[in-house]
Parts: sequence; structure tokens; C-alpha cells
Amino acid sequence: MNYRRKRQSHNLLIALLCLSVALNVFMQTYMSRCPLALAPAPAPALAPAPALAPALAPAKANTRLLDWYQHNSQLFGGSAKEWGWLTGEMIGSDSIMLDIGANVGIYAHGLLRTFPQVHVISFEPIVEYADFIRNHPLSDAHRLTVEGLALSHDAVPTNLTLLMDKSNLGWNTLHTSAAVIECIDCMQATQITSVSFDYYYSLRPELSLKKFSFIKIDTEGYEFRVLQGMRSFLTEKASAGELPLMLIEVAWGPLKHPHWMAEVTALEWLISLGYQRPDYSVASTQDVWFVPLRKWSQRSGLALGRL
Repeated sequence: MNYRRKRQSHNLLIALLCLSVALNVFMQTYMSRCPLALAPAPAPALAPAPALAPALAPAKANTRLLDWYQHNSQLFGGSAKEWGWLTGEMIGSDSIMLDIGANVGIYAHGLLRTFPQVHVISFEPIVEYADFIRNHPLSDAHRLTVEGLALSHDAVPTNLTLLMDKSNLGWNTLHTSAAVIECIDCMQATQITSVSFDYYYSLRPELSLKKFSFIKIDTEGYEFRVLQGMRSFLTEKASAGELPLMLIEVAWGPLKHPHWMAEVTALEWLISLGYQRPDYSVASTQDVWFVPLRKWSQRSGLALGRL
């Protein structure tokens, strides 16, 4: 009797093993034919967090320049006082404005915002700053051209050494005089490329068909060099009766400017070309309007002076 029960148990065990093997073979065959039938569904991807505000792409963002831009855009970049001469009838439509010494683009963006009918060409030789302007959300590529160049009197592209203040992003100069650089250890040198505007203009023949309504020059004491490099262009515009309005930073004044006589010579040449004479004998750095005589006669009721 015990032998019979053992035999039955042995047969049952063999039957279970055979059933297990058969089931395993079946499952493998089924899965090979329908591999996705029992595969677990992938977990759903997390939706990206919504953006809180428009911003530069992370790879293009520069916190240091963003902070500088946001702080100074509250102080500069366009106001009724700054642009009292830039009225609609004096600007016209489809005209060109030059922002020479653009820094991080505050002034250029102010022009774009205030005068939607114009195209702005910004010149900024510091690569980091020029890239910042190009990548800024307010920079409309259809209305703003950013050139990574300094403008000077150089007839061909020339490499120059620019001194940059390590903390004041607005103080970048080609001057090396101790009279204007009070802390040489606060400056760092960088290489830039400089050309004359006459050279640049010759490479852009399509610009000769455009009206230039306004030029702003802020190059930290090298405004006279910029003007020396625009003589052919401005002479052409004077002959055509199309001299643009100009807002020029006159730096430091006669007691401190390392090249004051060269500055005076350049400004007097503008006056001889057909600009109303302003008071540019400043005691400290100030912006000075240069208004063509034809426009002056149209707006003679307004006072002309420096800001």
C-alpha cells in the first residue's frame, strides 16, 4: 500500500513538471510572436514646467550683463528730454539710425521701441556685449543689425586694445592716459577690431539708397576718431541736403580730455559742414545735440543745448 502511494506521488510530480515545461514553452512562443502583448507600458513623461517670464535661452543668458541691462535701462535708453529733436517729421519712415558704442543695447532698444518705422545699426566691439544684444528678446533681427566692430578713423580693419572696467560695464575706453583712468588695476585689456564708417559704408552699397535720420556716438573719448572716419559719408549727405541729427557724447572737457584739440577740430568740422553751433565746451562729460541748419530752421522755436 505504501509502495502504491509512493508510486502515485511520483507520477503526480512528473506530471506537474511536464505541465510546467509545456507552459513555459507556450509562453516563450507566444511572446516571440506578440512581444508587446504583456510588455509594461512606459511611464508618461513629465510635462515641462511653464515659463514664468520671457528670458534668454540658458546657453545664451549672461547674468552679469542681464543685471547691468535691467538696472541701467531704468536710467537711460530714451526719454522725451533725450529725444526732443527726434520727432516724426524729422525722422521719416524707413530710415537708418546708427548707435555707435552700443554697450548692451539699451539705447538701441529704446530707439526701436520709440520709432517703429526705422532700422537701427548698432556698433559694439566687445564680443560678449554684441552677442548679448543679438540674443536679447527685444532685438528684432528685421529692424536691428548688430556689428561687432568699433568705429574709428582706420581705413582698413585694425586690431586695437580696449581697456574694460572690471565692475563698471559702461566704462570701456581706448584711452590709456592717467588723466582719465584713475585706477589702472581696475581695468582689463581685450582685443577689438576697428574700421572707419566710410570703409563699412563702402561695403554696404544698399545703404546709399537709405536716409540716415539719426546718429548717436558714445565711445568714451574717441568720438573725434569716429567723426574722422565718417568724413566722406557726411560730406555726401551734406551735398544731398540730408545731414542726420547727431547726439555726441563730449567727454571730460578741455582740462581733462587727452586729445581735446582733436575733439574740437572734429566738432568744428561738423559745424562747417552745415550743423548749428551748440555749446560743446563742457566741464564734464555730457551729450550734445548737433542739428543740421535746415532742421534747425524748421524747429527754431526749440532750445538747442546739451543734456
